[in-house]
Amino acid sequence: MSVEYIKLKEVTLDSIPYTLAYSPDGKYIACGNKDKSIKVWDTDTAECVFTLSGHKMRVTSVAFSRDGRYIVSGSLDNSVKIWNVNDKTCFKTLNSQETLEEESPDLITSVAFSPDGRHVAAGNSEKTVKIWDVSSGECLHTLSGHTEIVFSIVFDSKGDKLISSSSDKSIKIWNTHTGSCIKTITTNSRVRSLAYCHNFEEEQIIAGSNKNVVIWDAKTYDKLKSMKGHSTNITSVTCNNYTNRIVSSSTDGKIKVWNKDSGECVQTIQDNSARVNAVTYDNDGNNFASCSEDKKLMWWMDISSIINKKQELNVELLYHPPVVSNVDPGGIKYQETKKNWNINNKKSPKSPKSAKKGSKSKSGGQKKNRTRSHKKT
Repeated sequence: MSVEYIKLKEVTLDSIPYTLAYSPDGKYIACGNKDKSIKVWDTDTAECVFTLSGHKMRVTSVAFSRDGRYIVSGSLDNSVKIWNVNDKTCFKTLNSQETLEEESPDLITSVAFSPDGRHVAAGNSEKTVKIWDVSSGECLHTLSGHTEIVFSIVFDSKGDKLISSSSDKSIKIWNTHTGSCIKTITTNSRVRSLAYCHNFEEEQIIAGSNKNVVIWDAKTYDKLKSMKGHSTNITSVTCNNYTNRIVSSSTDGKIKVWNKDSGECVQTIQDNSARVNAVTYDNDGNNFASCSEDKKLMWWMDISSIINKKQELNVELLYHPPVVSNVDPGGIKYQETKKNWNINNKKSPKSPKSAKKGSKSKSGGQKKNRTRSHKKT
């Protein structure tokens, strides 16, 4: 199946964006910025619908809860905040040891919600990962074992495990109930970004390691693939549970789309040369978003999904399906043949032209008969 992503929308921000997260329903994107704010964007209109303010330094990581009601954020000010999306307020700050020093060694690098929404976790520059109870604000576990800064964290599909990566060239898998380290995977280089992909058949850990995208089996911890193609360091990786694709970004401004099964790079995107700071998939897997150092927020759409649907309709209905007629930077224009179908027998009714022609012939015959009758009289 072919893959072809095109830029659907683009907005220029007031500040450099560093982190992105889609809401579970795909309607919004939360964007953490250098100006200490979190801006939430409507994915249909590409408009900022509200801004969350409260951090004292750059926002480094954001994540939605699975029900979409909350956003958790981490910052260089070493704080972790939980925001209520409905009333747009911060109702809890979990790490009270905030700092205002730009060069402070204490900072939050990555945050994540557990699948059930009851816990949040944060990786930090102190080489640890902390897990909090959302309701009480109590720190349940401090996961110690990394010897350098923790770059990225992600929960598994059930929330029983947490995976962390570090500058110490290791990935650690933790039991979230006991706080113990289950497994340490040694890597060849720093892993700056993690993603967790799961479906009914498999669960996998995806890592952006130096210039490679590496996949491990999340149950056996066997290394499955190492996908090479980036010429500079990877900044972010994202995957979707309903497709076999992985998207990765790098410091040279390139975005690569990978076939997770074959390990093949199926598309390389480079809108400009600015460093891409983050990429994130929506839940459906047809769209992803990216943000870059040049203050751009972009939405990308897989038009092959439309083309594939068109081909399916071609087989099913033989002809006249909706088709993509033109693609431009502003979006996709559709050309659709208007025709009524009998879905049961998959046949098209007679066109208005042919129906009109038949009607005329019949009418003419009746008029001729009436003329003959008059002559007989």
